[in-house]
Amino acid sequence: MQPKNNIPPVTEKIARHFHRLAFSRRDRSTMYLLCALGLLLLAACANQAGSNQTTLTSADQGKTVTVHTGDKIIIQLGENPSTGYTWAVASSDEQILKLQDSAYTATPPVQPGSGGTRTFTFVAQKSGTVPLQLKYWRSFEGDRSIVRRFEATIQVQ
Repeated sequence: MQPKNNIPPVTEKIARHFHRLAFSRRDRSTMYLLCALGLLLLAACANQAGSNQTTLTSADQGKTVTVHTGDKIIIQLGENPSTGYTWAVASSDEQILKLQDSAYTATPPVQPGSGGTRTFTFVAQKSGTVPLQLKYWRSFEGDRSIVRRFEATIQVQ
C-alpha cells in the first residue's frame, strides 16, 4: 500500500478510525446544547443551595427577619467617615451569624466631606436567634461617642 501525501499507512488507518467516531454536525449541535443546559442547571442548583440574600437598611430598624443557614444578610447604612463616625458591630453571635465583609462606598460625586454607604455582609452559620446590634461611633473616643444604633433580630432556621 502506497502512502497518500506522504502519510504513513498506520496514521491513515488511525485517521479513518477516528473519522468514523466523529460526531455529525447535528450530533455536535445537540451535544453543545445539552452541555449548555447542564451548566445552567448546575449554576441554578448552586444558587439555590444557600445563597439567598436579605438586605436591610435603616428603614428596617427593630425588625425581625427569618433566614436560612447559608443565606447572606446585607445591611446598608449611611455613613460619613470624614466626620470620624463609622458603623461597627456592637453585638452579634459569630457562631450563628458570621461577619463576612464590611465595606464603605462613597456616594458620587466623591468630594471632601461627602458621605456614602457602609455595607455589612453576614452569613447565617447555623440555626438560632441573634439580636444584631450596630453602632455609629468614633472608635477613638469609645462608647461615649455613640450617636446612633441599628438593631435587628435575625432568626436562622
